[in-house]
Amino acid sequence: MVRRAPKRPLLICLVASALMALAWLPASQAATGDSSLAEELHETVTRLPVSVTLRDGSLVRGEMLLTTYRPAGPGPFPVAIINHGRNADRKTPTRFRLMGMASYLVRHGFAVFVPTRLGYGGSGLSPSGPAEKQIDPEASGDCRNKDYAGAVRPALEQIAATLNYARQLNYVDASRHLVIGQSTGGFATVAYAASSPAGLIGYVNFAGGVGGDPVKHPGTPCQAERVVEAYAEYGRSTRSPGLWIYTENDQYFAPRYSRAWFRAFAAGGATAQFMMQPPFGNDGHQLLNNGLQVWRPLMDAFLAKLGADAAPLLDAPTASGYATIHDIARIPWLNASAKSRGYAQFLAASNPRAFAISEAGYWGWANGREESAGRALANCNHFSPKPCVLYAVDDVVVWRAPPLQEVPTVQPAPRPQDKASLMKQP
Repeated sequence: MVRRAPKRPLLICLVASALMALAWLPASQAATGDSSLAEELHETVTRLPVSVTLRDGSLVRGEMLLTTYRPAGPGPFPVAIINHGRNADRKTPTRFRLMGMASYLVRHGFAVFVPTRLGYGGSGLSPSGPAEKQIDPEASGDCRNKDYAGAVRPALEQIAATLNYARQLNYVDASRHLVIGQSTGGFATVAYAASSPAGLIGYVNFAGGVGGDPVKHPGTPCQAERVVEAYAEYGRSTRSPGLWIYTENDQYFAPRYSRAWFRAFAAGGATAQFMMQPPFGNDGHQLLNNGLQVWRPLMDAFLAKLGADAAPLLDAPTASGYATIHDIARIPWLNASAKSRGYAQFLAASNPRAFAISEAGYWGWANGREESAGRALANCNHFSPKPCVLYAVDDVVVWRAPPLQEVPTVQPAPRPQDKASLMKQP
């Protein structure tokens, strides 16, 4: 449903659209097709009705998939919102989970919300048909005529709608919230901080920017001077503490651009830390998704300054009774090779440790740090087209077979690129 609206100041748009999002339809539990949710993170998925403003001023309504994680206990817990980036194929993934960061934040006592914004995955406004006929709320225009301020508005409205939804939950303390974003989501995160929202305790910008394309113009964003102008404007009104994390081999935004953006931002009087990291993998732009071992110490120090350095433990792993830890034959979905190699490596590792699997035959494991469960899930989800779930934690099997369903024990071998999931993060 699309209707024309008069142009309004940005902050008014944010408040109005967030209230509208909660008024015209109630939120509902989502049927996402996921066979399993991360029980140890109390993961839930909700379809949240929202309304966003396009660059031409028209309003579009749709349902945003909102993934929520939380610590054990009644709370109330402060809020953390994680904003995803922009893929070339906006249909995948169906739902952003960002479990590495989500698990980390849950362990630090946050209730975590990950919106899959309108125009992406299962929140697509036009889920079928050619891409050129799908509505893209965050389209910024031709490379030579970018409207970045207009393109970021829908993301800002959905951050506000997410926070308004969180305020209704009895286990949430929405008067304290942290916002994190990657790429386009990082740019939106800084823009949100610039609006001086009440209760914002801090924000983190991972590789934030707009206009990048690693194929057509690697490292060089479209009209970078307009990004400088935007960050300069944001710096004049941002007062919350921030952390900016970039890498030297970012294929979207080369260091000379990210450094110039931060200089423009800081010149306005904003206080933030800029942390340029060494090259990471083939494209440092993906650091948030795959580089927990790099960003964790940076986040630890930042959260300590915010008073969120004490990490409560997740629920202790509870045996499901499905199998014993050494009963390799009972592992569902994996072929014999994955069981004999991957799971055997997991069994040989010391605690804390975790092993994750997916229905598509993918797997991942991690050990040696408190976030082993989150890292195992992140390793698995990085390659799997279907959501991963924990199979074993420490010395117990935690996976539960779906009710009234026979679980296959053998699946076709994963595709060749799955071999990378055999790698254990240091």
